[in-house]
Amino acid sequence: MSDKLDRRSFLGNLTSGFAHSRDLIYVSALLRQYFTDEKIYETWRLCEQQGINAMILRIDEHVIRLVKTYRKEYGGKFHWLAQCKISAADIAVDIRRAVDNGAAAAYIHGGVADKLVESNRLDLIAKAMEITAEFMSKVKKPWIGYKVLGAGAIPPREGFKYAFENGCDFICVGMFDFQVEEDVKIARDTLAAKLDRKRPWC
Repeated sequence: MSDKLDRRSFLGNLTSGFAHSRDLIYVSALLRQYFTDEKIYETWRLCEQQGINAMILRIDEHVIRLVKTYRKEYGGKFHWLAQCKISAADIAVDIRRAVDNGAAAAYIHGGVADKLVESNRLDLIAKAMEITAEFMSKVKKPWIGYKVLGAGAIPPREGFKYAFENGCDFICVGMFDFQVEEDVKIARDTLAAKLDRKRPWC
C-alpha cells in the first residue's frame, strides 16, 4: 500500500456508534448493535482491500483498543486521522493521546470548535492549533472534504464530483460495509472523468 493518502477516506462515526439520524432516536443504538468488533475489523479490511488507506476516527479508549488490535492481529496499515476534543483544563490531552497511539494527524472536533466560538473562547482553539501546527509543520498534507454526502442526504455521484471539482484532494465518507465497494467505484469513476477543477491536486 502506498504511504501517500488515497483520494478516499473512511469516517469513523459509524464504528463508534454515532449517527446523524436527524429525529430518529434509535439509530445510534442500532449502529452499536451492528458494528461489533469483528464487524468493524471486517469493514476496515474491506476498505483497505478497496484502496482506502485513511480513516477519521475519534480518540478514546474504545478506538485506541480497536486500532491497536486491528494493526497487531490483522496487519492493518491505514492512516488514522484523530478527531480530538479540547478543554480549558488540558488543551493538548487528546492531541498527545492521538500522537502517542500512532495517529498520522489530529484535528479539533467540529462540534467542540463551534461551542468554543459561540462562547468566545477562540483563545483555546488558537492554542490547540499551535500544538497541531507544530506537529504538522514536519509533514506536508493536502486537505480533506469532510462528510461530503451530508450524512447520507446527497447521492455519492453528486457529492464526490462536487467535492473534487471544488478543490478537495481527498474526501471523507461515512459508509456501511455494504456501501464500500460501490462508493469506491463511484469515486474512481469520478476521478477518471474530466473534472472542472481549478485548484491543482496536492
